[in-house]
Amino acid sequence: MNDVNPFDMLVAEISGTGGSQYRGMVHPMMLRLNVVTYAGIAAMADMAADSSRNAVANNLLEAALSEVTSRLDEDTRLAFHDLQGKHLRTALESKDVAAGSLESGKRGN
Repeated sequence: MNDVNPFDMLVAEISGTGGSQYRGMVHPMMLRLNVVTYAGIAAMADMAADSSRNAVANNLLEAALSEVTSRLDEDTRLAFHDLQGKHLRTALESKDVAAGSLESGKRGN
């Protein structure tokens, strides 16, 4: 099986040679971005014709999480995954989690 690098997927989406879509469980989270990061995400969403800012931000975060965790030593990576599992269980038990999509309107998010 050929694993696709999440950064490569995002580059393909922005350059118009690929795309992505997510359907599954979503959890709302308020997030303040510095203005340069916001502008970069907005520009990427403009270039990725079928992606909202929300979807681009999620794809960037997914790629970054994958990259960072791959660079952790084994003990730290295991501790991270234990905490991630704890937060995932908590989120799935929350009334804030719902089935959905990251696309709730191209420019709405």
